[in-house]
Amino acid sequence: MRSAVKAALISAFFFPGLGQMYLKRYIRGLAIVLPVLGGIAIMVVATVGAAWESLNNIRAEGSAIDLAAINRIARGTDYAGTISFIIMGLWIFSVIDAYFIGKRRVPR
Repeated sequence: MRSAVKAALISAFFFPGLGQMYLKRYIRGLAIVLPVLGGIAIMVVATVGAAWESLNNIRAEGSAIDLAAINRIARGTDYAGTISFIIMGLWIFSVIDAYFIGKRRVPR
């Protein structure tokens, strides 16, 4: 398999930026991996925090589980959509970029 296709597939199916690292473009790969990991971390921390707060409210009030509150937690925070959009954009960029880097690279 050609390195351009392999790098694009690695970025597409494993994680954005790994295709660049496969092509030994480590800084470029990290420039993609780190923002994606940061965005995922922000969304996870916000969701777990909201779930924890909801659980504490249920314990304090002794009430039943509110399905609407669970739905709000599952949808994430107000900025989760923006972060998801950025992650998807970086993922698509990563696949295309890895492919073109692999095409320019001279095979050994």
